[in-house]
Amino acid sequence: MIESLYIQISHMMIHAVALILRVRALRQQKIQAEIDNQAKSRFIAQSSHDLRQPLYSMRLYLDSLKPYICDKEALSLFDGLNKNHRQLEESFSSILDLNKLEAGVLTADKKAVAISSIFSRLQYDFQIQAKNKGLKLSIHPCSATVYSDPVLLERMLRNLIANAIKYTDSGRVIIGCRRRQNHISIQVLDSGSGIAPHEQKIIFDLYQRSESVLEKPGGTGIGLSVVKHLSELLGHPLALDSVVGKGSRFSITVPCANSDEEVATTLFPDHSEIQATLFFKDKELQEATQQHLHNWGVRVYSVNNTEQLANHNSAALIIFDQAALADITATGDLLTQQLSENITACVLTESASRPTLTVCHCQILSAPLLPTQLRALVNYASRESAKADTRGTTTTPLRPNKTVN
Repeated sequence: MIESLYIQISHMMIHAVALILRVRALRQQKIQAEIDNQAKSRFIAQSSHDLRQPLYSMRLYLDSLKPYICDKEALSLFDGLNKNHRQLEESFSSILDLNKLEAGVLTADKKAVAISSIFSRLQYDFQIQAKNKGLKLSIHPCSATVYSDPVLLERMLRNLIANAIKYTDSGRVIIGCRRRQNHISIQVLDSGSGIAPHEQKIIFDLYQRSESVLEKPGGTGIGLSVVKHLSELLGHPLALDSVVGKGSRFSITVPCANSDEEVATTLFPDHSEIQATLFFKDKELQEATQQHLHNWGVRVYSVNNTEQLANHNSAALIIFDQAALADITATGDLLTQQLSENITACVLTESASRPTLTVCHCQILSAPLLPTQLRALVNYASRESAKADTRGTTTTPLRPNKTVN
């Protein structure tokens, strides 16, 4: 019996070691995939001008060719070619926009924006498109002035209106505003097929489309993903209400120009209850991270060595770069075991080699640091801190397969 027990224990130990090696390999693969994805995104973003040029030339050729087409059958073929070129241009623009957002090269330039100026351009650009499809486009006047990036806000609305027209077969598309205390809710409504509740959770994911519109040509599932990314970049909450068979309503909440700070505080709660400790060798990267955290009300402490880190390891959130990670791992198991009780994250630059992560449950962040990625980490730390206060226990560490929202 004792011999059998020893055999079982040996088998369990072998399986445990195999599992640890497998988890370590998967972790390394995840890091490499993130590095490759960042490199791809930056390449496409930087090459956008060269990639757009052929499409722009095609548009010029098509416009020059149109006066020479007189035959009815040729005109029908030309219209089909023109339509396919427009769809290709829209899809390509969405891909480039998404890659710029993922690469972190797209930044917001917020200022006071008159909604009426955006609405007038949208009316002009989409009126004929809606009319050709037999839809009524109604854009209600709005005199409000909001605080946003005019180009990016208009891009969000363009994607939403284009989607509404594309997936509405009859009825109307309405664009209007509602005042919500110190902010404005810009809404795009349609009388289309609607989106089922279980699909509303995934509709903003990349390449995801509603089952009710899968048979319709011309959609890629990128447009709404771009809208979601821009919403996070600008800090404008995005909401969806939809009823199958009746239509959908997309809402973008934007602060008024004269009270943007007050509204931002209302929409995105202050995180002053969260303490974060930063340990960076790259001081420029540390300053960028610290500035984001300060803007969200997080209490930030910066340390310069592992001894100071050991004295500030009670923070709910600990963030370090790869060079600092090397110092942490060099101290042995004691410090890494202490850090396993916290939510930890390592900021990994594109050129950095893949680290051996000995800090338990360490989350990888990509540099240049994306605010949406960091905000998701802070939001998670805030929720876990609240749970810990309720239970009277320590914060649960963030595991690699945990999704932060």
